[in-house]
Amino acid sequence: MSKRGLATAVLSTLAVQPALAQDVILPETVVEATRITPPSLESAAPEELSEAPAADGGELLRSVPGVWGSRFGGAGTDPTIRGQDETQLNVLTDGGYTHGGCPNRMDPPTAYAVPETFDRVEVIKGSQTVLYGGGGSGGTVRFERDTPPFREGEGLRAEVGGGYRSNADAKEGYADVAAGTPTGYARLIGSYSDADSYEDGDGNEVRSAYTHRDGNLLLGYTPDDHTTLELGAEAFRAEDTLYAGMMDSPESEKDGARLSFEREAPVGGLDGLTVEAYYNDVYHLMDNYSLRDDPMMFMRTPSDSTTYGGRVLGEVFAGASSHWTVGVDYQGREREAIRYQGMSADNVNAVQSLMWPDISQDQLGVFTQVDHELGSADRVRVGLRYDRVTTDAGRADEATASGTSPDDLYQRHYGTTADEQTEDNVGGLLRYGHDFGDAVTGFATLSRAVRTADETERFLASERTMMMGDWVGNPEIDPEQHHQAELGLVWKREATRLEASAYYNDVTDYILVDRGAQDPNGNYATIHRNVDATLIGGEVSAEQGFGKHWTARLTGSYVHGENDTDGEALSQIPPLEGTLRIAYERPAFRLGGEVRAVDRQDRVDLASGQDLQETAGYAVVNLFSRVRLREGIKLRLGVDNLLDKTYATHINRQDSTSGEAILVNEPGRSVWARLEAAF
Repeated sequence: MSKRGLATAVLSTLAVQPALAQDVILPETVVEATRITPPSLESAAPEELSEAPAADGGELLRSVPGVWGSRFGGAGTDPTIRGQDETQLNVLTDGGYTHGGCPNRMDPPTAYAVPETFDRVEVIKGSQTVLYGGGGSGGTVRFERDTPPFREGEGLRAEVGGGYRSNADAKEGYADVAAGTPTGYARLIGSYSDADSYEDGDGNEVRSAYTHRDGNLLLGYTPDDHTTLELGAEAFRAEDTLYAGMMDSPESEKDGARLSFEREAPVGGLDGLTVEAYYNDVYHLMDNYSLRDDPMMFMRTPSDSTTYGGRVLGEVFAGASSHWTVGVDYQGREREAIRYQGMSADNVNAVQSLMWPDISQDQLGVFTQVDHELGSADRVRVGLRYDRVTTDAGRADEATASGTSPDDLYQRHYGTTADEQTEDNVGGLLRYGHDFGDAVTGFATLSRAVRTADETERFLASERTMMMGDWVGNPEIDPEQHHQAELGLVWKREATRLEASAYYNDVTDYILVDRGAQDPNGNYATIHRNVDATLIGGEVSAEQGFGKHWTARLTGSYVHGENDTDGEALSQIPPLEGTLRIAYERPAFRLGGEVRAVDRQDRVDLASGQDLQETAGYAVVNLFSRVRLREGIKLRLGVDNLLDKTYATHINRQDSTSGEAILVNEPGRSVWARLEAAF
C-alpha cells in the first residue's frame, strides 16, 4: 500500500471512531475564568498580540515576549521559543500541519499563516500538553479560526480592512464575510499583500519584496448548539519573493483542505468528540536567475511538500473533578526537492542534487491526558504519549549528473545508506498547580518530549558546488529526548499581574548542524550529528494599571544554551531581552509606546559555523495608536523603529547555495496605518 493510501485508510478508520471535542486550554473568550492561566500560555486575537501589522505568522509571533524569529527576507520569519526552533516547535493551522517546500526553510509553516485571516493565536511555551502531536519540546503554536453559530435573525457578518507601511511601500488588504442561519454558515476569507524591498536604518536596501494572495472557504453545519461539522479549503499564492541569500522564490503555492466534526455533548459513551482530517500541499520554486542578473551558474530547485493526517479526541468527565482526554493522531509527509543547474536560463536541466530524494515519513500517535482537581486549591495534569515513526528516502540510490547518488553522500560522511528507519518514541508530562490564596498560583511541570529528525536533518543530499561543500543529512540520526523541569508563579490582584517562570531542559541526542565539518578528502561540509545539550532559562512579566486609563507592562526573557558534548556554547541561542510598554486607553482611543532592549550575545559557537558572529545589543522604540471612528470602524496608526536603528537579531539563517550564515538587518523606520471595519 502506498503512503498516501495508508493515510487514507487510517483517516477513514478514525472518522468512524469516537473521539473528543473540546480543547483543554480555554479560548480567549473565557480568560476571565476563576482559574489563573499558567505563564507558559498566551492566547489572544492576532491584533491583541501585535499593535503593528505583520507580514506573516512568524513576524506576528515575535510580538510575544520570549519568542524570537530568524529573518531571511520580508516574509518567512521562522520562530524560536525558549532557544528552540524549526520542528522543535509544533505549529498548527486549523488543527493541521503544513511543512514548507524549502529544505532551508525559506517558507516555514508560519509563512502560510496570514494573521488577519485567523481569529485566535495560542502560544504554549515548553512541553505542557500531549494533545497536539509528538515532539513540541520548545512549544506549540496554534492558529485557529472560530466561527460561532449564527443566532436567529442574524444573517450576515463581515469585516474588511486595509493598510500601508511606508518602509517597503507595502499595501495590504483583507475581507472576511460570513452568511448563515442557526443551522449552518458559509464563510469566505481573502487577503492580499504586496511589498517592495525595505531599507534598514542606514538606508541600505534589503532584498525582501513579495506578493501574497490567500483565499479560504469555510462551510459549516450546526444542527444544534453543541455540534459543528465544518469543511474548509484554502489557496495561498506567493510571487516574486526576494531573499537576502543567493536564491529567490519566483512562486510558491499552498493548497489545503480539512474536515472537522466537533460535538461538545455526550455521544457514544463519551462526553465530547472531535474528529479532524487535513491535507496540505506546498509547491515551492527557488532559483538564482528569474529575479536577479548574471549568476555564476544558473540554478533552480522546484520542490513539493505534502502533509496529510488527522486526529480523534475523546473527552470524558469522571465526576466533577476529573477531565480525561484520550486520542489517536496521524501525520504523513511526502517531500521531494531537486536542484538543477545549467549554463543559461534556457538550459537549467542537469540534476545537480537530489536534495530531498522522495522522502516519506509516517507518524502514528496515541495519547491520554487527565486534568484532575485535588480540592479547591490544587490540581494536577498527567499526560502520556506514544509515537511510532517510520521514514524512508525512495530515490536515494539515483545518481545525479555527476554520477553521485544521495546514498554515496551518506556513505561518504556517515558510512551508511538510506535504509528505512523506525522509531518508538514515548513522552509525557506531570504538571501540578496550587493556589496560595486568591491571588497567587504556582505551577510545577516535569516532562519528557521526543522529537524525531526532520527530512533535512535525516536525508538532505546537497552535493558540492563551486560555492559550498556537501550538505548532507544523517540517515541514522537519533531523535532528540528533552527532559524538562519548570516552575511558574502568577500573582494577580486588581490592576496588577506578575508572572515568572524558570525552566531546565536536559537534552539527550540534540541534533546539531555542524557547518565546520570535513569530508574524508578534507573538503568542508555541513553535517548533522547528535550531542548532549542543556538549556536553562526564564521569563518574567509585570503588568500594572495606573488610575483608570494607564497601563504599563515590563517583560524579560533569557536562555542559556550549552553543548555539553563539545564543551561549547550552543549555537543560535537568543540573548537577554526586555520590553517596556506604556499605554493610555479610553473606550474610543488608545495611544502607547514600547521599548525593546536586547543585550549583546557573546556566547556563540563559531566552530560549527552556525553562528555567524557575536552580535551587538540594541534598543528599538515603537509607537502605536488606535481610534474608534464610529461603531465598528477603527483606525490604527503607528511608527516602528522610531529612531531608525540599524540592527539584526542574533538568530541568523544559512544560505542554501553558498553555505554561508547570513544576518539580515531588520527594517528601518516605518510609518504604518490600517483601517478596519466590522458590521
